[in-house]
Amino acid sequence: MTENDFFTAHWHAPDNVKTLLTYRTGGVSVGAFRSLNVGLHVNDDEKAVLENRRLVQEKVGKPMVYLNQTHGTNIVLAHDYIQTQTPPDADASIDTT
Repeated sequence: MTENDFFTAHWHAPDNVKTLLTYRTGGVSVGAFRSLNVGLHVNDDEKAVLENRRLVQEKVGKPMVYLNQTHGTNIVLAHDYIQTQTPPDADASIDTT
């Protein structure tokens, strides 16, 4: 996984406001889900998804929270879900640390 596997928005925002989006490159999923699928809900191989998440985690270096995207307006505090196995229903998470 390289820096080219991530997209960072360049916008006018305070220095402590960050974004991180992944492309579909740099992972291990195959077929329709190739390569960096991180969604457990789409019937990709679970081991591949967990490895993809590990690769992202390794690159980010901070705990990650995955969401069940709802296409609504719900935003959650990431630190409330770090230890949970069930992802929250939301479209965004924020972290104030």
